[in-house]
Amino acid sequence: MKNTCSNFCLVCFAISMSCSVCGLTDRCMKRCVQCKAVIYCSKSCQIKDWTVHKLKCTKKEKDSFLDKKNNMQSQNQPVKLFIKHNHEKHCVLIPQTLLNPKCILNIISEELLIPLDSLNLIAKGKVVNEDNVSDIVFRMKIRQFMAVGEAQESEKGMHIGDIDTIVEQLNVDRNKAIRGLKHCGGNLIDALLYVGDSL
Repeated sequence: MKNTCSNFCLVCFAISMSCSVCGLTDRCMKRCVQCKAVIYCSKSCQIKDWTVHKLKCTKKEKDSFLDKKNNMQSQNQPVKLFIKHNHEKHCVLIPQTLLNPKCILNIISEELLIPLDSLNLIAKGKVVNEDNVSDIVFRMKIRQFMAVGEAQESEKGMHIGDIDTIVEQLNVDRNKAIRGLKHCGGNLIDALLYVGDSL
């Protein structure tokens, strides 16, 4: 039954919220799952009415449109991966359209500042690599990871030529050269002596 007056009133609302079979108005009413237009007080009333109702029961087009829209939106939303590294939790966004495993690992590598060749990912006790990363992220829908690997030191404010000089002269990795320059306030000669002494 529909509201009989043009303005919303509690009497008309109560009538419209009564059971389609017995007319009972209860605090907890049930709707037809498919059309959402008919209300029942119990499962037994729904079963009694089904022979008549099934002839006119159809899924609402509006709902199916909304379902499709929501499904499309969820497909376009990036996947959030939570990666723990050095006692910090990083949130990395991976586009759902990205299927290339190398690109997925590159995004994680860039976000964590860990070179790809020294990045080790673990998810649910499994080592994650190029062969299984797409499967783990998109099919198994695992979102929690642990990363192992030395993060790259920030080169911000450093002269790249100074870093390269320390790496070539002392045959050390780039991170060690950057830490040496930071420790010595950017002074190349002091950094060469400092890093050389630590070898």
